[in-house]
Amino acid sequence: MALIVGFIMPESQLGVEPAIVAAMKRDLVKLQATIAAEELAVQFDVCYEIVAHDGAAKLPFEDTIGGSVTRIAEMCDCINEGVELGIHICYGDPGHKHIVEPSDLGTSVAFANGIMDSTKRVVNFMHMPVPIDRSDEAYFAPLNGLKMLSETRLILGLVHHTDGLDGSKARVAAAEKFMTEFDVATECGFGRREPDTIPGLLQIHRDLCN
Repeated sequence: MALIVGFIMPESQLGVEPAIVAAMKRDLVKLQATIAAEELAVQFDVCYEIVAHDGAAKLPFEDTIGGSVTRIAEMCDCINEGVELGIHICYGDPGHKHIVEPSDLGTSVAFANGIMDSTKRVVNFMHMPVPIDRSDEAYFAPLNGLKMLSETRLILGLVHHTDGLDGSKARVAAAEKFMTEFDVATECGFGRREPDTIPGLLQIHRDLCN
């Protein structure tokens, strides 16, 4: 949907979709034929679908969760067994600001459950964002409804450079009220950052895991 909604006029989006999907599948075949499975990880970034469900964008179909997870699962099914497969649930990161602020992890959990239920293969990791100002239990409470398989790692994007180790620890403590085992990461990767912030971010990750 990022390609279709971002670049195609609304009246043509569903008509163009099959060509976009076919092109992505061709690239996945080439990618997996070139790189050994044990050396490859494929992550799908699910953003437009998420922000549309929360009211900040318009998809070319009405069932924002059902229509989205069916399409995402179709792509996941193209990933060979032995290749690491992950999902990054995203609210966007223009100027390090979300397109829409999540009220809690409810949308993330609904999409995660839908994707894992719809795809034929194991999702190895599921990444969910945690805003810097959300160390309250209410944000993490929807994790009670997460139907995570034992083979899937939950990754919470709760590391923020701005408030350092103490802020990250507060978000970890709130998350642990609802989920005892999870990995940690930044909210939306290391991209679009000043290079001199990266060592500090890595140190926060390390200190959290000690």
